[in-house]
Amino acid sequence: MKLRDSLFILAIALPVACQAAPVTYDFTVNAIDGPRAGATASGYFTYDDTIVQSGGGFWYQTALITDLSFSFDGLSYDETTANTGLLGFDTGGALIHAMFGSHCTAGSCGVDADVVGFFVSANQFAYSLGGGPSATTGIGNGFATLTLRNNGVPEPATLALAALALAAAGACSARGRKARAESLA
Repeated sequence: MKLRDSLFILAIALPVACQAAPVTYDFTVNAIDGPRAGATASGYFTYDDTIVQSGGGFWYQTALITDLSFSFDGLSYDETTANTGLLGFDTGGALIHAMFGSHCTAGSCGVDADVVGFFVSANQFAYSLGGGPSATTGIGNGFATLTLRNNGVPEPATLALAALALAAAGACSARGRKARAESLA
């Protein structure tokens, strides 16, 4: 295999390695006031890295989260019952702002004292137990902490590209050994 053939194969295989990859953040919320003051809960959310714009920026839309798991006060939420209001990224593509919850529209999330729900915005957390304001229902606030999950498992396309590169290097090396052996004979 000639070097140009190897480069051609790599040029074709490279877009395969550039396919979407899931990005997952773990988050923890701490209620500091309201009917569940002192409560702590954890969850995670995932988005597809193809939404990250070159040069950074904000996406003001719903349905950006592809996977979500969170439970608070005995209620469980997933990507079908809670989703984004916005995701914001810096110029390097790192997440700098996430707004998500059970009652979001493009660009905003909120809670209502009469409706059970939650939202997280940057490092803030708000929740409602529904039923209007009282000692056992109503709205509470708190803090949220988001942490990028490092799963350490390479994407299959990355592994395929690495295998292809090793095969191409091996073929070039074998060709070189064969040429040296022929010149010595």
